[in-house]
Amino acid sequence: MTTPGTRTPGAPSARTAPDPPAGGRPLPRPFRAPGAAVALPPAGVMLALGLWRLEGRGPWRDEAATLDAATRGWSETWHLLQHVDAVHGLYYLLMHGVLLVFGHGLTALRLPSVLAMAGAAAGVALIGRRLAGPVTGLTAGLLFAVTPFASRYAQEGRSYALVTAGVVGAGLLLLRAWERPTARRWACYAACVLLVGLLHEFALLVLPAHGAAVLLTRGAGRRVRLAWTASAAAAAACAVPLALLSSSQAAQVVWLPQVDGRTPLALLESFAGPAPRVTAAVLTLAVLGLLVPLRRPGAPVAVRALALPWLLLPPALLMAVSLATPLYYDRYVLYSLPGLTLLAGAGLEGAVRAAVRPLAPSVRRTAAVAAGAVLAASAAAGVLAVELHQQRHLRTPLARADDFRGAADVLRAGARPGDAVLFAPDLRRSLEAVYPDAFRGTADVLLARTPDASGTFAGVEVPVARFAEVLLPHARVWMLAGRGRWTTGQDREQELQRVLDAHYRRTAETRVRGFVVQLWTRR
Repeated sequence: MTTPGTRTPGAPSARTAPDPPAGGRPLPRPFRAPGAAVALPPAGVMLALGLWRLEGRGPWRDEAATLDAATRGWSETWHLLQHVDAVHGLYYLLMHGVLLVFGHGLTALRLPSVLAMAGAAAGVALIGRRLAGPVTGLTAGLLFAVTPFASRYAQEGRSYALVTAGVVGAGLLLLRAWERPTARRWACYAACVLLVGLLHEFALLVLPAHGAAVLLTRGAGRRVRLAWTASAAAAAACAVPLALLSSSQAAQVVWLPQVDGRTPLALLESFAGPAPRVTAAVLTLAVLGLLVPLRRPGAPVAVRALALPWLLLPPALLMAVSLATPLYYDRYVLYSLPGLTLLAGAGLEGAVRAAVRPLAPSVRRTAAVAAGAVLAASAAAGVLAVELHQQRHLRTPLARADDFRGAADVLRAGARPGDAVLFAPDLRRSLEAVYPDAFRGTADVLLARTPDASGTFAGVEVPVARFAEVLLPHARVWMLAGRGRWTTGQDREQELQRVLDAHYRRTAETRVRGFVVQLWTRR
């Protein structure tokens, strides 16, 4: 039984005061703007940028893998996941349903990512508002929305945008459960974390960030700490089978680069933007956010206590593991970007509150939110203006490693019925799955077992000894060569080149990004 003036351990008090700044004087109370007023502008900006020239470029190899996997039958997709890409399995199954309903076009492929990133921008804004105030939320959401790194994956048919939205949603559910701990709220948090872990297992690295916020915050309470620990352990345990299966497919990430001293700086450049002026401005605001411990009355934790580990721990842990076994790539930790924008938002709000402190109390909060909204919009507009060239570049074929549409266009224009087609390396066979019309009437002569039947992207090819046998009946041979390696060994590529040099002459060659399309004619 509680007495007046007491509260249950772990539950926050409605009268909790914000942490004072280092100078000692308390910061002004934030203006209570409606959640929709804070969340909708970032979501709208992100949606507009996501839809801008959504089909401006064709799919590249990763999106081609999504289209290939998601357009197979349910059983064929499941068969594929037993051999490769189990880490993306849930995403492929989700996209199978999306493409089944909305068709196989680029808009249907990329629209889920656009919507997910718009939701993530809104969620970042709501987290900032909940922890510090509307200026923090609006600034964080808008900076997230205009960052080129976010726009890139908002327009890509892969799982990273959905993972980011899920991690932001998990952060909101964590705060909800922390503010009012109930079994149902903690179960929702655990389910959300598990879902994003199944979308991409590296998303589970957000759990140490949440743990740092919960376990290191004074006043969190034993009940909250135990509930978070149980929820996190349950989510991680349920994701173990996927981790074991994907670890058996580790050969598919042998291309990942080694982590070195430049890797953290490259990630910071991706997060803040390639323009030095933008990077300097965002980092300055983030440092201010670290120095001013903003905490809205009733909020369970200061914004910096959640944002800093969210920004640092997932990339740092993945980089540390990658020193032994390369597993790190910047898109795998895209979901840590909100940590940076939340700190920048807190820095802007702290500066605004300090600036309006001399004003009369009756107008102080209104002036703070009005000035903060103007500054937040100005900061986002400035970032967008400086990075506009980069935003345009992202919507061209030059922004990706290869151009599947360009390669298909060459074949569509020049191929004749009866021509043979070769893929070197054979991993490029997804091109035929994405653009089957470009291959109509041609023969994939090296293919012995289809990708669907073999549960792979490359299929199974005939033995090296049969290369001349299957090639020589065809007067014209198209070879689609590109970067990469043959999945079954370099000797196959060397034998193919020997047969072509002995019996054919190269009569045409066209280069598009990531491909060399050659036509060979019988001597």
